[in-house]
Amino acid sequence: MNVEAALKTLGRHRRREGQLALTRPTQKDRVLAQLRDGPTCGTEFLDMKIPRYGGRILELRQGGHNITNEKCWKHQHYSHQTIYRLRKEAGIS
Repeated sequence: MNVEAALKTLGRHRRREGQLALTRPTQKDRVLAQLRDGPTCGTEFLDMKIPRYGGRILELRQGGHNITNEKCWKHQHYSHQTIYRLRKEAGIS
């Protein structure tokens, strides 16, 4: 099962009028799930319909996640593209 399908299946819970309602995962949740799955190129985030993925990565970094970036080696790009890698999760030694 790919990351997108898993996130759609699980969703997140929140209380509304005494009932649990499923909500869609945030873009930040989707970016983190994709990074947990492995190194991810910026164009892959664009394919996931997350055009401002850089902002979400910044939020994750500010939250304590160690995310590194380097030149993309996964694809043949016409211009410089970056690949992101999750090195360490926030709160995990």
